Amino acid sequence: MPVLDRTYDILGREFDLDELKDVATYGANQGVPGFIYYSELRDIFDANDDEIQDYLSDWVHDNIGDGESSFSYFAKDVEDITQLKGKLVWAYLELKAYECLVDAKHPDFY
Repeated sequence: MPVLDRTYDILGREFDLDELKDVATYGANQGVPGFIYYSELRDIFDANDDEIQDYLSDWVHDNIGDGESSFSYFAKDVEDITQLKGKLVWAYLELKAYECLVDAKHPDFY
C-alpha cells in the first residue's frame, strides 16, 4: 500500500509526492521553486557538493558504465561551471524524486 501523504527532504527542501511526481515526469528544468535561477542552483551545489557528486558518480557507474564520469556525462552542452552546477543539481533532484516515488510505492512509479 503506497504512503501518499509522506514528504521527502531533498537538498534542503521538503517535497510531497505530487511535487516529486512532477519533477520525475517533467524534469526539474520545468520550474521547481527554489531550483530555478542559476544563483540558487550554484548555491545548492556548493552547499551539497560531495553528496551530489557521490550520488551522481554512483548513478553513472551503475547505469552508464565505468568508462564515463558524472561530469563528462552531465557536462554535455554546458558553457560554464555555473551551468554545469545547475545541470548536476537538476539531475540529482530528478533522480532522487524518482527514487522517493519508488520508495513510497507510488502507483505510477512502482
